[in-house]
Amino acid sequence: MKGRCPSAIILLAGVLCLGSSGDVGTGDLAGEILDLPPPPPDWEPYVDSALIPLILGSPREIEEAPGDGASVEVLLAFWGRMAQVRADAEPSPATRERLLDGVEARPGLLPALLRFLPDTPEAHDRVRALLEGSPNLRRDDRARIEVRSWLMRRSRHFRRELIASATQAADEDGGIRGREDLEALSRLDWHAAEPVLKAHAAGQHPRLAVLSVALLHNHAVEAGRWEEVDVLRARLIKTAADRDAPGRGRDVAIDALMTSDWIGRDEWFLSLLGDGTLRRLHDGIYVLTPLQDAVARDPGRLIPRVAARIGNPDRTIHDNAVACLAHFHLGRARRDALEPLLPWIEDPTWSSAGSGWSPGYRLRILQSLDRFDMPDCIPGLMRVVREESGLYREAAARALSRYCAPESFTALREAFLREPEEARRRAVLRALVDCGALTDREVARAIVAFAHSASSAGGRAAIERVRTRSHDPEFRLEDDVSMGMLFSEEATPGEGAAALVLREMERLERDHPEAAWLMADMARTWDRDASRTWLLGRIEGGRGGAGDLLPLLQRRDAVAGRHEPRLRSWLSSGGTTAGLAAVLLGDRRAMIKLLSGDDPEALTAMLAAAALVREPLPIDRVGAWVAESGTLLGRAARRYLETEDGERAEALLESIPGSAPVILGYRPPPPRTNGAIRDMTFDVWEAMLREEVLDPKGPDEVHALLSRYLIHDVAVTNAGGEHLILRVWDDRATLTIHRERAGETVRTIPDDAVARFRETLELERVAALPSLIAPQITGPEYEYLRIDRSSGRRVLIRAFEDGTVGSPYGRLKEAFRSLRDAPPDGPAFRAVPPWA
Repeated sequence: MKGRCPSAIILLAGVLCLGSSGDVGTGDLAGEILDLPPPPPDWEPYVDSALIPLILGSPREIEEAPGDGASVEVLLAFWGRMAQVRADAEPSPATRERLLDGVEARPGLLPALLRFLPDTPEAHDRVRALLEGSPNLRRDDRARIEVRSWLMRRSRHFRRELIASATQAADEDGGIRGREDLEALSRLDWHAAEPVLKAHAAGQHPRLAVLSVALLHNHAVEAGRWEEVDVLRARLIKTAADRDAPGRGRDVAIDALMTSDWIGRDEWFLSLLGDGTLRRLHDGIYVLTPLQDAVARDPGRLIPRVAARIGNPDRTIHDNAVACLAHFHLGRARRDALEPLLPWIEDPTWSSAGSGWSPGYRLRILQSLDRFDMPDCIPGLMRVVREESGLYREAAARALSRYCAPESFTALREAFLREPEEARRRAVLRALVDCGALTDREVARAIVAFAHSASSAGGRAAIERVRTRSHDPEFRLEDDVSMGMLFSEEATPGEGAAALVLREMERLERDHPEAAWLMADMARTWDRDASRTWLLGRIEGGRGGAGDLLPLLQRRDAVAGRHEPRLRSWLSSGGTTAGLAAVLLGDRRAMIKLLSGDDPEALTAMLAAAALVREPLPIDRVGAWVAESGTLLGRAARRYLETEDGERAEALLESIPGSAPVILGYRPPPPRTNGAIRDMTFDVWEAMLREEVLDPKGPDEVHALLSRYLIHDVAVTNAGGEHLILRVWDDRATLTIHRERAGETVRTIPDDAVARFRETLELERVAALPSLIAPQITGPEYEYLRIDRSSGRRVLIRAFEDGTVGSPYGRLKEAFRSLRDAPPDGPAFRAVPPWA
């Protein structure tokens, strides 16, 4: 079971200052470990795996959608979020049908999911029925218009409105008002569209006239009316070449002519490369790129033909060809488009295709060269890092890090020394580090230099200025300090460099303890055997603290594989190190043996470390030691049971004679607040409700859903937030609805509603539900709290709302809201807030 929960250890290491201010004896080490916050639980098995990216707030990185068989709740949540952030997301036909089923049950989601619904006559009729039957949609003007427009442009519904809108189309601010409706009418009802199009084609709006001609042309092609096609095509060709025509009209004409195949089409298109005005067409507020767009629609066919025009003596043809190929950059990058542009890397004057763009095409090409193996670009990249600066140097350095060509190392070193901006120096240095171009002595010298600088007041100030103003040349660091800063924040030195740093650190401990402490703090983060050997030595010598143990636990597979003989000697020696060795080795037999209690010190250390990695142990055997109240061993056993957090562990903790109600469930350190917001503090509410339950006249049990609002883990005032508190006595139950700034409303809850609520808790196994904690959310955070006379449970839900649907967390929240929204059993009354 080694390495079972490394993420928990990583999170702990991220919030702790890992260095020790002084030596820690092994006898004190177990106590120091127990002072650490407990590790967060593993919540992922309790939610749909497809929604985890929504919980973590990274929907743009989703690669796999929920399957067609996922619950409707999950599908609605997933695709509702995709509609907001991913224009390229497309559900399967089966999922589209299920989404339609889902929005029929929840019409409020219809506007957000329209583009994912089936585009079929049956679906159109069902959406029309929803539009007419949902009071919420009828009241929401914006949603109603959106749904009507969707139906109007896809179906037989609202045909008269569609014809009217198409008829009223007109030129407007460089665009065409009503364009989508005119195109939809042409697609859905040619009989109605044709006279409208002919009228517009002969009208006074030049952009609209060209669009109408284009639609007439496309329909004539589909119908095979070739004489008509020839006339319309000639008109479009004339417009495309007319430099006095509106840019929108020329763009529409080129688009229409390139969407059909006709003799001489490609030759005609290539002839347009001689027109410099087509590279960037202006019309009102719009900038149009008809040449680039045409190549992007048919790259396999047009890229080779356009590439053949690269180097043409006519500079306009050359630059237009370059612009067409440069359009394929970053996420759209293609090797066949990039390769013809490599001369541009070596010679910035090779083309002016990027002029007028911000950022320019050439920069985007540089930023795309790390996506393919094209070693021919190395000389050009070396020239850029030597002679250019800023974003260009940074992009070239990143591309060179793909190849790690030894001939580029000198150029990268020179660029690092010359680049004035720390932000750009970082990218160049990163390339040197990634390619292993720095010697161990250079790396070690840089880390030592950074530690010396960061341990002085002036050096710390300079480093902080650079962190906040990394693009200001005035705040450039000394070269070694700049290099060492990279290793303090993101890079890891090699084994040789790590060993040199650790030797130098030991030499500095007496004369420069602050610098040595900083170096030690860095070394604890390195995934290097030299670092692990040093950490083991600190613990073995009685100098190690909890901060030294955490990195070893985080990588205990590597520790056990490389240092098993040493750890076995710890195991046989007894005491604190024996308990730690059992966990580091993942030796279950040794851990079970320690539970027999022959070595209390080893057992204490083993339980403390096992809790940090959630190592599974026999709960009853651990529970036998909880009664050792007042001892470190009893505290370690209790911590293990609290961390294990299961129903059996809860029962064992409740059995301790004379103990107060045990409230289990992980709660991280509270978030920061933007003011004194006392009703947002979950622990304050827990203390107040606990006192109520312990009062002889208080309720027998309390269930609460507390809430607050977070913005990137900072709690802020939320006027719309509420706390829902269910209090249950033998003969009655009440629900308190507490809203910020509005006091409280209390209503009586009938017995059958309480029974249904308890049934939900049982069905969802809330008694064993772990807290769900996602980092850096913006939105509401909840905590479920249950307290009775002997026990309690807390379940924190820190996640984006969409991510918890279809899970026990989502259904727990819905159970509370069902109580809130149910008809009251008797009159409600207002209550005084508890702090008034």
